[in-house]
Amino acid sequence: MDTIFIKNLRLEMSIGITEPELAAKQSVIINLELGCDISKAVQSGDVSDTVNYYSVAKEIEALAPHRHFNLLEELAEEIAALCLDMGSVKVVTVKAEKPNIMSELCDSVGVKIERKA
Repeated sequence: MDTIFIKNLRLEMSIGITEPELAAKQSVIINLELGCDISKAVQSGDVSDTVNYYSVAKEIEALAPHRHFNLLEELAEEIAALCLDMGSVKVVTVKAEKPNIMSELCDSVGVKIERKA
């Protein structure tokens, strides 16, 4: 299986459950690995024969301004479902991080999930 990836997609969004988190949008960093077969696209040179990473990034970006997520786990699950709904993605790994939430203690906190079609 081949892998298409998106590294460090940055979102500003409403996420969290504490008062400080609810008061302002937060930075969230998304990393994706999309398991798929790219052999047809290699032969054809046609983006419609592969996963269009630009379209994936834009769909994920569109989630950010439209709703509040309580947990990173919810966000990661929704992103995984969105990717698997594309049909050609057979497995997806989603890593979602908050880089600023505990900056006095660590670089980031987050969750990493893997889902299969």
